[in-house]
Amino acid sequence: SSDLIGAVRETEWLEDGGFSVEGEGQRFPPWGFDSGADGFTSQIVLQRNNGDSQNLPSKVPYMLAKAGDRTIVTGPCGGGYGSPLERDPQRVLQDIRDGYISIEGAAQNYAVVIAGDSTVDLAATEELRSARKLTLRATALATREDPSGKSK
Repeated sequence: SSDLIGAVRETEWLEDGGFSVEGEGQRFPPWGFDSGADGFTSQIVLQRNNGDSQNLPSKVPYMLAKAGDRTIVTGPCGGGYGSPLERDPQRVLQDIRDGYISIEGAAQNYAVVIAGDSTVDLAATEELRSARKLTLRATALATREDPSGKSK
């Protein structure tokens, strides 16, 4: 997703060489708190000068690199705090203006609808948020355990 917030470090090899990596955070996403969404894991990508790319594990003992190869290391994105459906729509709009999220991400992750004039469409936002909350309630009811102790 383009709406991930995490440090990105990109390195290009100017001549042939090698590298090793000792990282963490690729297996388990950071937890959200108080109904916040989970974050995203870190990622290491090796882009070869011929256009090929390869996802790397968090630990690489030694790997050769050619001039023009690049590594792109994206740090994990922390989990959210509080329900995204309760975030003030004006603050979501400010996140769009600051470049943290896209208009599509605002609708998908926060159920905030942005009008063509780059303002919050409050009526459409309320409608979308109400529909999302109903869906979340229905999903929660459907996944509760039945009296026999088996998950539905």
